[in-house]
Amino acid sequence: MSSDKKIIAVIGSTGTQGGSVVRSLIADGTFAVRAITRKVNSEAAQKVKAAGAEVVVADLEDVESLKKAFKGAYGVFGVTGERFNHLNLGVYSPGLTAFCLLDCKDMPFEHSEGCRSSLNYV
Repeated sequence: MSSDKKIIAVIGSTGTQGGSVVRSLIADGTFAVRAITRKVNSEAAQKVKAAGAEVVVADLEDVESLKKAFKGAYGVFGVTGERFNHLNLGVYSPGLTAFCLLDCKDMPFEHSEGCRSSLNYV
């Protein structure tokens, strides 16, 4: 992505909540948007790309992929949810995904804050 704008990386960019953030950021125009998804060739990812976002692959269970996706980003919007219920922990655990995000705390972000959201289908 060739732009002088600061980059906001958006996790969950092809979903309802993250997609709304992507659309809002693109419409505002202040930041360049890096849409993070596990499936860069999906129809949803291609729509995000066509709207003006850079689309990159990363997985919340793979810290190294997140570090690559976050490289050069000014900030991150992270959506977590029920994805880890397959671990049979007996509890709803969006925090596991958040822990993976926290493992990336040593990333060289220009901005030291991020936004994490875990609202369920509202």
